[in-house]
Amino acid sequence: MPASRAHALTALVLATTPIVRRGLAAILTDAGWQVVDDAGEPGQRPRIAVWELPPAATPEVVARALGEWDGVPVLVLVSAATPDALGALVSAGARGAVDRDIDEAALVQAARAVAEGRTVVNAGTRGDGTASRPPSLTRRESQVLALLCSGRTNREIADTLVISDNTVKNHVRRLYEKLQVRSRTEAVVRAARWGLVRIDGVDVPAGASTTAGPG
Repeated sequence: MPASRAHALTALVLATTPIVRRGLAAILTDAGWQVVDDAGEPGQRPRIAVWELPPAATPEVVARALGEWDGVPVLVLVSAATPDALGALVSAGARGAVDRDIDEAALVQAARAVAEGRTVVNAGTRGDGTASRPPSLTRRESQVLALLCSGRTNREIADTLVISDNTVKNHVRRLYEKLQVRSRTEAVVRAARWGLVRIDGVDVPAGASTTAGPG
């Protein structure tokens, strides 16, 4: 195999019809990806799977399917891509969830972000009307947001950062205000859309408050 192909990003493409699969495969191939036909053997997994969801697929269906793919991160394409629907799919385990009508460049960018371990949410023209520029967060707010998006409770965040529960609550309240959200699910979606966090791993050592300044 030529060296350029040996080191290519690999993707498994799944779609509701052969013509859609061919179209998605062509977009990725033109961008330098290698499209494979199956999930491969352990140690030879594709970097990502790109899955055009059937219209009737629920988050529960997605969660069951992801459990069979042995940790391959999945980017799902959705026809009814409301922010709530995308957030539910991310909560179900998808690494990325985007509107199936996003343009080719945005699709390639989303695929690469998922391959790099980031979470992507893109509702295309069905966005929720929030500002397009991410807010400015302090270092501590960024740490709290990353832990919140990884599923930690307020108590677990407090223990990790060695700060009080009330301090965590204050940070979460300010984050909700800055992100213009009212729940953790909305915060995950908004933070992922703006590229503020990585969901796959949170590198915040215990005792971080000794180097991060005031809580």
